[in-house]
Amino acid sequence: MRRSLWLWALALAVSAEAGPVFRPAPLPSDIPTLHFILAPALHPTSIAAAALAPLPSLAASLPKPVIVQISPAPAASAAARPTPAVTAAAPQPATSRLPIRATLEQAGAALDVVPQGGYAAAQSLGTLFEAARRSAPAVEPPLLSIRRASNAALLDAAMAEARKSAAGRRILKRAEKALAGKPLPLQVRDLGNNLGEYDYIAGVLRLDRAHLAADPKQAAATLVHELVHVLQHREGIPAEALEMELEAHIVSMTVSKELGIPLGGFEAAAKKALAQGPKAYADWMAGQLPGKVRLLDSDLATVEEQLEMEVDDLENASRVSAERLDWARSDLALLKSRKGRAAYRAFAARVLLLIKKSQGGV
Repeated sequence: MRRSLWLWALALAVSAEAGPVFRPAPLPSDIPTLHFILAPALHPTSIAAAALAPLPSLAASLPKPVIVQISPAPAASAAARPTPAVTAAAPQPATSRLPIRATLEQAGAALDVVPQGGYAAAQSLGTLFEAARRSAPAVEPPLLSIRRASNAALLDAAMAEARKSAAGRRILKRAEKALAGKPLPLQVRDLGNNLGEYDYIAGVLRLDRAHLAADPKQAAATLVHELVHVLQHREGIPAEALEMELEAHIVSMTVSKELGIPLGGFEAAAKKALAQGPKAYADWMAGQLPGKVRLLDSDLATVEEQLEMEVDDLENASRVSAERLDWARSDLALLKSRKGRAAYRAFAARVLLLIKKSQGGV
């Protein structure tokens, strides 16, 4: 079979030399399925290169073979092509002795490679023949990963609605940048009265099943709310800070307003408290979410003391997850550090400005 491969590559070279347009020769019957075929050479003074790269590991991980489309750039006219000067004193080396990689580099500027196999295929192919590609494949990584196709369709509808909102687009853009191409797992569960949640310990976002299926606009507001929490937990502030909820609810209420969604009972009450000012809004939210720490109208010493008591309670509890205790200890260490205190001050100040700006209505 190895001899057949060389004969096929030679046939490609001869056919490419015959004219500027490359026509692939038929594959010999004894050549196995190839997942990547690259054999263009547009310049008549070059020998076409056939680079055949079987990818067994990629083949095992994909549901179907990867097809790579290669589109040559428009060929220049024959008159415009340079004619190499050959003299007896300085003979030119035989073009056929160029290594395949060098030939690929020559042809690279004339290639446009588009993987047709989804994001995983694009990522796997991205490391192949980088010198022969003009640019990276234009395949964007998903923001969220989800298992069921039916749930994925509902999520797509919610994402589409979120992008219709200016506030939603801002949060989605920030989340895409923060996740840097690593999709965040999303689970669809029966959450009872909770429409959505971000489990920062497990690193998983969850949406209520009935809520996601009911109305894509309302699901969009909830999705943006939870993505705000994803961003907040990357800022180096206490994981149970009340200011997180204060900010996230203002953002989700803004999305609802921009999408024309009437506010439900909880959000309507939150909007009423917000109109009364920062303290009224924080007090009302603290009543809905007891146990949260809060710097908005307090001080760092009080917050630190509250976290110390929380750590003591968790250490003496009969049943508590090790992860939850680790997070509480981490929050306490954060508040004892100069960097952590500065980050929490800046975050609380930002939320306070947002509350004051939103008092007139969201």
